[in-house]
Amino acid sequence: MKKHLVILSSIIGLGFGTIANAINTQKNNLKININPTSQEIKYSTNILKYDVSNGSTQSFQLNDLLPLLKNLKKEHKEKKANLEFDRFPRWNFIADNSDIFGVGWLFESSFTLVELINSDFVQFENILMNISGTQKLITLNLNYEILGISKSLELINYQSEILPLKQEQMQSNFEFIYNWTL
Repeated sequence: MKKHLVILSSIIGLGFGTIANAINTQKNNLKININPTSQEIKYSTNILKYDVSNGSTQSFQLNDLLPLLKNLKKEHKEKKANLEFDRFPRWNFIADNSDIFGVGWLFESSFTLVELINSDFVQFENILMNISGTQKLITLNLNYEILGISKSLELINYQSEILPLKQEQMQSNFEFIYNWTL
C-alpha cells in the first residue's frame, strides 16, 4: 500500500510539474505582434562582375544587403521592438543568361542573425562574398562587432559544379519577411 502511494504521489508530482512547466513556457514565449495584420518584406539585390576561371578567389562587399540589415537594426531601436522572421530568409544567384544557379534559405544563421539585429550591443561592419573558382564555392559572411570584439557569421556556404566562373552581371538576391514584436 505504501509503495502504491509513493508511486501515485510521484505520478501526480510529475503531472503538476509538467503542467507548471508548460504554463511557464507559454508565458515566457508569449509575444505581441505590433502589427498583426501585415508582415513586412525587404529585398536586396547586388550585381557582381567577376572572373575566377583561372582558379582564383574574388571577394566582394554586398553594398545593398548591409544597409538593409543596418536599417532593420535602426528600426529595432526606434520601435523598441524585436524583429521576428516569419520564415527563413531566402536567397538566389542569377547568372548573366538569367538562369538561377543557386537558391536556398538562411537556416542555421537566421537564428543568430535575428539575435544580432535585436541586440543593442552589435554593430554591423560589412558583408563579404567570396567566390572561389577552384572549389566552385560561394561563401557569404556578415562581419560585426560586439562590445569591441570583431566576429563573423557565415550566412551562406554554397558549393556547386554549375557555378559560373565568369560573370558580367551576376545577381545576388535576398528576401526577408518579418514582423515586429514587443
